[in-house]
Amino acid sequence: MNAHQLYDRNDLITGVLKATRESAYFSVSQRTCLHQHRAAVMHALDDINSGDTGSATPLYELPAHLERIVLRVRMDFKI
Repeated sequence: MNAHQLYDRNDLITGVLKATRESAYFSVSQRTCLHQHRAAVMHALDDINSGDTGSATPLYELPAHLERIVLRVRMDFKI
């Protein structure tokens, strides 16, 4: 992923976490996974910004079922 894609991904995950803070979309463990993914995205951005490379892949990806919920939340909350 390039820096623009990583920034977009970070914005999406941050928006999903904010929008669902007081709802039952995610369990505690699922929210932990979202935070881990967001941290991995930020580490990938650090790798790009340090000048090592023009692209990077987050070391932690969300499981497919959790990714589907994220996309549903994006549609429900217009994130």
